[in-house]
Amino acid sequence: MTRLRRHRQDWDDLASLDPYWSVLTEPGKRFGGWDRDEFLRSGQTEIEGLMVAARELGLPQAHEAALDFGCGLGRLTRALARHFGQAWGVDISARMVEQARELHRDVPNCTFETTDAEPAAAAAALAAPPPPLRSAARGRPRGTGALRAVWASSHPHERGRGA
Repeated sequence: MTRLRRHRQDWDDLASLDPYWSVLTEPGKRFGGWDRDEFLRSGQTEIEGLMVAARELGLPQAHEAALDFGCGLGRLTRALARHFGQAWGVDISARMVEQARELHRDVPNCTFETTDAEPAAAAAALAAPPPPLRSAARGRPRGTGALRAVWASSHPHERGRGA
């Protein structure tokens, strides 16, 4: 089994065993300890803090789309959808993506897809100038810069390298 397949299998297993805790490993929350609403509020709190920091930097310049790479259950994708016209969540685990779609079916501007890209590929994409975000399923441009704005605000040491 390749490293990528093992990685996907690990996340699929975690999605079956304890999906909320595998995404957000807080003490005392293991094996069903997360309440759905509390879990989602934690994502909202995290993204609100990032957006405040981003605004201080004059970012993002566009609000068409945001990309949450490694979205898991879409906790942050849902929160990003409050700030952007479309929020895309992508993950290597088909089981996580299935659960994210179900969990956020009430949020029309959240879309979830699976990906075969490894985290290193995502990091390389962050270092490059931001191309239009594209839907893997549709191939249409969806916006620019949202991911980089969130990345830069949460990783200030990377700002000087084009992030």
